Amino acid sequence: MKKIINKLIFIFALLPLLAGCEKDKEIVVVEPVENYTQLYGLGTIFSWDSNVPTELKLIEQNTFTIDKVIKYSEENKQFKFILEKGDWDKVRYLVPTATDDGTAVKVITPGEYDMLMCSEMTGDLRDHFWGIPEGSDGTYRITVNVKKLKLTLEKISDETEEPEPEIKTIYGLGSAFGWDSGNPTGLTPDPDEEGIYTAEVNLIYSDENKQFKFCLEKGDWDKVNYLVPESVDHNGNVKIVTSGEYPMFKCSEMEGNLRDHFWGIPEGTDGKYKLTVNTQTLKLKVEKVN
Repeated sequence: MKKIINKLIFIFALLPLLAGCEKDKEIVVVEPVENYTQLYGLGTIFSWDSNVPTELKLIEQNTFTIDKVIKYSEENKQFKFILEKGDWDKVRYLVPTATDDGTAVKVITPGEYDMLMCSEMTGDLRDHFWGIPEGSDGTYRITVNVKKLKLTLEKISDETEEPEPEIKTIYGLGSAFGWDSGNPTGLTPDPDEEGIYTAEVNLIYSDENKQFKFCLEKGDWDKVNYLVPESVDHNGNVKIVTSGEYPMFKCSEMEGNLRDHFWGIPEGTDGKYKLTVNTQTLKLKVEKVN
């Protein structure tokens, strides 16, 4: 009996120590990994309004590019970047890690450079820019890896005139349009309303029934963004639709969420259809014309 009592006393004596060990354990908080899907430019070559900035093209995960004519100026505040649209004090900036003495500009030549992320929200905002040396005007390719905070500048020509802008549109792929994302069929932009595109196409039912989907730019299949059905109900990759409105899903290989899905039509409903795509609301409207 005495041995049992001694063992119990020993166990109770250990309990506070064990509890103390639990208290001393550190709670490890694992921050979510952010993947960046949008990047915008500000400055002389882009725009000065952070609510209406110039968008760069996503070419692979967290990496963006744009070709721009850059002309030296005395101020030379050619470009910097923001990660989202919004008021100047509500967005995050990518700027040079350092600037040249007495200026707000880092003058750079072709090469790779480190970037700094800052904002008014975190109290470390720097209103700094990259510029180019006098006498080095030309067309440059600007590439940004947001995850690595790296800027790459490449001079691709001495051309100092911007090319005529392409009419902004989206493109159709599938049986009704064609299959080459490098040379797809463009839809018609609405002249009065931004983000609205239309096409009239002949749809003919088939067993495969991959009638159409959309891409937002031209390029290799793994370098463009797609608009596809939000869900499918035929052959594992087709959404059967009749006249009506349908939600769309934006996806790409670059973002790791690619779905090779299409819209199709019911058997016996061949004819001409009008397709209206709203890229702002991600809605597709289907109307049978005849």
